[in-house]
Amino acid sequence: DNAAVAVLEQVESVWEEVLQGIRARDRTLYVLLTSSGGVKPIDVKDNEIVFEVQNDWQVKKIEQPNPRRLIETMLSKYMGANYRFSAVAEAQRRENPNMRREQIRNSRKDPHVKAAINIFDADIIDVEQE
Repeated sequence: DNAAVAVLEQVESVWEEVLQGIRARDRTLYVLLTSSGGVKPIDVKDNEIVFEVQNDWQVKKIEQPNPRRLIETMLSKYMGANYRFSAVAEAQRRENPNMRREQIRNSRKDPHVKAAINIFDADIIDVEQE
């Protein structure tokens, strides 16, 4: 889970550059990826990044061959490795949340946890709820 979280954080850090690369080649796709809340990375499975979109229509549009190819090309360019992607509509995510990974992601943002991870070269294995 920690490796996936690290990849997700890397995707988030380069996402704006990915979008600008897409914008330079296909403005329509850029608008689709940035309008109404945009698209956000929510999960990683092997070399596939899962994005959350607003609805099924967006899923169908961005998973067509040409948009898919451009998104994957830009992702791979800015991530420095080959990545594929898939998209899920927001409602699907609510029905199948990956709570543990989300909790780990949120924990890694805490400055004390970040410091502990760096000092001890540690990984988060679980998050206890209060």
